Amino acid sequence: MAKQKRTWVNDGIIEDEKKRPPWEYTQQINEALLSLQKQIDGLSRAAAKKPPIVQGIAAEGRQGSLHVTWKKVLNTDGYLLLMYSDSAGTTIVQRTAIPDPETVYWETAMGNSATTRYFRIHAVNGQQVSDPSKLVSATSVAFGAGESAPTPPPAPSEPPGDVPPEFGGGGAPI
Repeated sequence: MAKQKRTWVNDGIIEDEKKRPPWEYTQQINEALLSLQKQIDGLSRAAAKKPPIVQGIAAEGRQGSLHVTWKKVLNTDGYLLLMYSDSAGTTIVQRTAIPDPETVYWETAMGNSATTRYFRIHAVNGQQVSDPSKLVSATSVAFGAGESAPTPPPAPSEPPGDVPPEFGGGGAPI
Protein backbone atom coordinates (compact mmCIF):
# COMPACT_ATOMS: atom_id res chain seq x y z
CA MET A 1 0.00 0.00 0.00
CA ALA A 2 1.41 3.37 -1.02
CA LYS A 3 2.02 5.91 1.75
CA GLN A 4 -0.36 8.84 1.45
CA LYS A 5 1.16 12.33 1.49
CA ARG A 6 0.02 14.36 4.49
CA THR A 7 -1.04 17.95 4.14
CA TRP A 8 -1.69 20.76 6.59
CA VAL A 9 -3.53 24.02 6.36
CA ASN A 10 -1.82 27.35 7.02
CA ASP A 11 -3.90 30.48 6.53
CA GLY A 12 -6.24 28.55 4.25
CA ILE A 13 -3.44 27.25 1.99
CA ILE A 14 -2.83 23.52 1.82
CA GLU A 15 0.88 22.73 1.81
CA ASP A 16 3.07 19.65 1.86
CA GLU A 17 4.35 19.15 5.43
CA LYS A 18 7.80 18.20 4.12
CA LYS A 19 8.30 21.84 3.10
CA ARG A 20 8.16 22.97 6.72
CA PRO A 21 10.72 21.87 9.31
CA PRO A 22 9.28 20.18 12.42
CA TRP A 23 10.84 22.76 14.79
CA GLU A 24 8.52 25.41 13.34
CA TYR A 25 5.56 23.51 14.78
CA THR A 26 7.18 23.64 18.22
CA GLN A 27 7.85 27.35 17.77
CA GLN A 28 4.20 27.98 16.84
CA ILE A 29 2.95 26.02 19.84
CA ASN A 30 5.32 27.88 22.19
CA GLU A 31 4.21 31.26 20.79
CA ALA A 32 0.56 30.29 21.23
CA LEU A 33 1.20 29.15 24.84
CA LEU A 34 3.03 32.39 25.67
CA SER A 35 0.18 34.42 24.22
CA LEU A 36 -2.34 32.44 26.25
CA GLN A 37 -0.26 32.88 29.43
CA LYS A 38 -0.16 36.67 28.88
CA GLN A 39 -3.93 36.74 28.48
CA ILE A 40 -4.42 34.70 31.67
CA ASP A 41 -1.97 36.94 33.59
CA GLY A 42 -3.84 40.02 32.38
CA LEU A 43 -7.16 38.61 33.52
CA SER A 44 -5.69 37.65 36.90
CA ARG A 45 -4.33 41.16 37.45
CA ALA A 46 -7.60 42.77 36.40
CA ALA A 47 -9.61 40.51 38.72
CA ALA A 48 -7.29 41.00 41.70
CA LYS A 49 -8.79 42.31 44.91
CA LYS A 50 -7.60 45.52 46.49
CA PRO A 51 -5.15 44.57 49.27
CA PRO A 52 -5.53 45.83 52.84
CA ILE A 53 -3.57 48.77 54.22
CA VAL A 54 -0.01 47.93 55.26
CA GLN A 55 0.27 47.85 59.06
CA GLY A 56 3.17 48.03 61.49
CA ILE A 57 5.23 50.49 59.46
CA ALA A 58 8.22 51.89 61.35
CA ALA A 59 11.19 53.99 60.28
CA GLU A 60 14.55 54.34 62.00
CA GLY A 61 17.47 56.65 61.37
CA ARG A 62 20.91 55.16 61.68
CA GLN A 63 24.37 56.43 61.07
CA GLY A 64 24.36 57.42 57.39
CA SER A 65 21.14 55.56 56.53
CA LEU A 66 17.39 55.16 56.97
CA HIS A 67 15.59 51.85 57.55
CA VAL A 68 11.87 51.15 57.07
CA THR A 69 10.06 47.98 58.17
CA TRP A 70 6.43 46.81 58.04
CA LYS A 71 4.24 43.77 58.59
CA LYS A 72 3.77 41.37 55.70
CA VAL A 73 0.45 41.59 53.86
CA LEU A 74 -0.90 38.22 52.68
CA ASN A 75 -1.94 37.60 49.06
CA THR A 76 -0.04 40.50 47.52
CA ASP A 77 2.41 40.78 44.65
CA GLY A 78 4.66 43.25 46.46
CA TYR A 79 4.81 46.77 47.80
CA LEU A 80 5.27 50.36 46.70
CA LEU A 81 7.34 52.51 49.07
CA LEU A 82 7.06 56.29 48.81
CA MET A 83 9.64 58.59 50.41
CA TYR A 84 8.71 62.23 50.98
CA SER A 85 10.71 65.31 51.93
CA ASP A 86 7.82 66.97 53.82
CA SER A 87 5.71 65.99 56.82
CA ALA A 88 2.48 66.47 54.86
CA GLY A 89 3.51 63.65 52.51
CA THR A 90 3.03 65.73 49.37
CA THR A 91 6.55 66.01 47.92
CA ILE A 92 7.72 62.58 46.76
CA VAL A 93 11.49 62.30 46.47
CA GLN A 94 11.63 58.58 45.69
CA ARG A 95 9.31 55.75 44.63
CA THR A 96 10.51 52.21 45.07
CA ALA A 97 8.71 49.12 43.78
CA ILE A 98 9.38 46.08 45.95
CA PRO A 99 8.22 43.13 43.82
CA ASP A 100 8.80 40.46 46.47
CA PRO A 101 5.80 40.07 48.81
CA GLU A 102 8.09 38.38 51.38
CA THR A 103 10.26 41.50 51.75
CA VAL A 104 9.25 43.60 54.76
CA TYR A 105 12.13 46.07 55.02
CA TRP A 106 13.90 48.70 52.96
CA GLU A 107 16.96 50.84 53.54
CA THR A 108 18.74 53.69 51.84
CA ALA A 109 22.06 55.43 52.35
CA MET A 110 21.87 59.11 53.34
CA GLY A 111 25.55 60.03 53.54
CA ASN A 112 27.05 62.06 56.36
CA SER A 113 24.02 64.22 57.05
CA ALA A 114 21.13 64.34 59.46
CA THR A 115 18.29 64.15 56.95
CA THR A 116 14.63 63.63 57.82
CA ARG A 117 12.43 61.69 55.42
CA TYR A 118 8.80 60.54 55.63
CA PHE A 119 7.48 57.21 54.36
CA ARG A 120 4.28 55.48 53.29
CA ILE A 121 3.84 51.97 51.95
CA HIS A 122 1.16 50.58 49.64
CA ALA A 123 0.51 46.86 49.13
CA VAL A 124 0.11 45.85 45.47
CA ASN A 125 -2.01 43.00 44.12
CA GLY A 126 -2.16 42.84 40.32
CA GLN A 127 -3.31 46.28 39.20
CA GLN A 128 -4.87 47.01 42.59
CA VAL A 129 -3.06 49.21 45.10
CA SER A 130 -4.00 49.52 48.77
CA ASP A 131 -4.75 52.76 50.49
CA PRO A 132 -1.56 54.27 51.97
CA SER A 133 -0.15 53.22 55.29
CA LYS A 134 0.21 55.78 58.03
CA LEU A 135 3.00 58.33 57.47
CA VAL A 136 6.15 57.67 59.51
CA SER A 137 9.44 59.54 59.67
CA ALA A 138 13.08 58.99 60.51
CA THR A 139 16.18 61.16 60.62
CA SER A 140 19.52 59.75 59.59
CA VAL A 141 22.42 60.20 62.00
CA ALA A 142 25.44 62.22 60.87
CA PHE A 143 28.92 61.29 61.98
CA GLY A 144 29.73 63.54 64.97
CA ALA A 145 32.93 65.36 65.86
CA GLY A 146 34.07 62.46 68.04
CA GLU A 147 33.32 59.83 65.44
CA SER A 148 34.00 59.28 61.80
CA ALA A 149 32.86 57.19 58.93
CA PRO A 150 33.72 53.50 59.18
CA THR A 151 37.29 52.67 58.23
CA PRO A 152 37.48 51.67 54.57
CA PRO A 153 38.74 48.18 53.79
CA PRO A 154 42.49 47.84 53.15
CA ALA A 155 43.72 48.43 49.63
CA PRO A 156 44.06 45.24 47.60
CA SER A 157 47.54 43.77 47.52
CA GLU A 158 49.41 43.20 44.30
CA PRO A 159 48.05 40.23 42.36
CA PRO A 160 50.29 37.18 42.17
CA GLY A 161 52.73 37.09 39.29
CA ASP A 162 50.98 34.23 37.49
CA VAL A 163 47.90 36.34 36.76
CA PRO A 164 47.74 37.27 33.06
CA PRO A 165 48.51 40.95 32.28
CA GLU A 166 44.97 41.58 30.98
CA PHE A 167 43.71 40.81 34.51
CA GLY A 168 46.26 43.06 36.23
CA GLY A 169 49.05 40.53 36.82
CA GLY A 170 52.62 40.31 35.66
CA GLY A 171 52.09 37.31 33.42
CA ALA A 172 55.05 35.28 34.62
CA PRO A 173 54.90 32.76 37.47
CA ILE A 174 56.56 33.79 40.75
